[in-house]
Order: sequence, then C-alpha cells, then structure tokens
Amino acid sequence: IDNGVGKGVESANVAQIGGFSTTINEAVGVGGFYGGQQGGAGGVPFVGGGSSDSFLDTFNRTGSWDERTVENWVRSLKNGQRSTDGRLVVTIYSATKDSITDTNTAQRRGNRNNLLREGSIALSPDLISKYKPQTGEEIFINGLSVGFYEDATASIYNGVVFNNTIDIYDENGSLGGSYLKNIPGGQWSISFGPNKRAQISNP
Repeated sequence: IDNGVGKGVESANVAQIGGFSTTINEAVGVGGFYGGQQGGAGGVPFVGGGSSDSFLDTFNRTGSWDERTVENWVRSLKNGQRSTDGRLVVTIYSATKDSITDTNTAQRRGNRNNLLREGSIALSPDLISKYKPQTGEEIFINGLSVGFYEDATASIYNGVVFNNTIDIYDENGSLGGSYLKNIPGGQWSISFGPNKRAQISNP
C-alpha cells in the first residue's frame, strides 16, 4: 500500500535482545497497567480527573506521546515473529537506518503525502481497515500513547503477511538495531484519539 513495501521489513527477522528488561509496570509503578484496571475499559485512559487515575491515565489524558517512554516500552516487550494468530507485532523503521526501504520512506513521506517524523506510526492495512483511523490520530496500546497514525505498512512481503502490526518510525535511530516484538493475542487493545497531530505536507 502506497509503496509501503519497506516498512517493517527491516525487522522481518527475530529481533536482537534489547537492554531494557524492566516492564513498564515496574518502571512507572502502575499497578494493573496492562489490564487497564486504573483507566478506562480496555486500558483506555479516563478523560475526567479523579484520585483513582493512575500515573499513565493522567499523563495520557492530555495527550501524551513521549519518545523515551515508547522506546523503553518497545525494549520491554518479548522478541517474537509475525503471525496471524491475533498477536500484536511491533516493529521499527526509518528513512535513514533501514537497509531495505521504499521510495516514500526514503523521502520521509507517509501514506498521505505527509512528513514522517519522530512519533509517526505505520499501521498494517488490516488495522487501518478495521479501525479506520484519521491521519494524525494518536494511537494507544493498552492505554499507552505510542505515537500518531501517519503511514501504512505493506500488506505482504516475500509471502509473509503483515497482520496486527504497528511500525514505529525511528528517524534518529535512538532505539538502535532491528526489532520485532510481540504482545500475545488477548493481551492487547488499541484505541485512537481524541488528540490529533497536525500534518506537515511532504508531496
């Protein structure tokens, strides 16, 4: 889709082991983070205030994306592989660091002639078809803001189907290396908005 062949391909093999082994729950001391027990249903943060809100609920409420928090989250996930069994696949791509890329990514162009930058997320076509996000909408995985929908991955590459995939744009290479991480099926939720990042044209 939209010359998206290279997106996610750099991470097509099992990822290297990251140096961050502490889970996000441990890092920020949020009890029940993955179950969303202190947020809204399915891990979606509350919009209103309240003493029962967790740290991440409060942080995410005003919209929230933070590069370092997302990097630590990626490193905390288990290495995995692509599959159609319901697992979430988390990969990394870049205009400058990928050995395999496509024309649009090489020119920092998203799937709507928009500029790719830190915080950009490419979603696999199945997620786009299912949730129909608007370009620039903030993406939450289990209540954590991971970035903004601004691009699309390929649907298939070399016979491998890209399903339930979020591909995180890492322009400055701060994560380093290739990553292919998983969250098992039934243990993740995705939601969008209400915040929407303004787009920069890159025709």
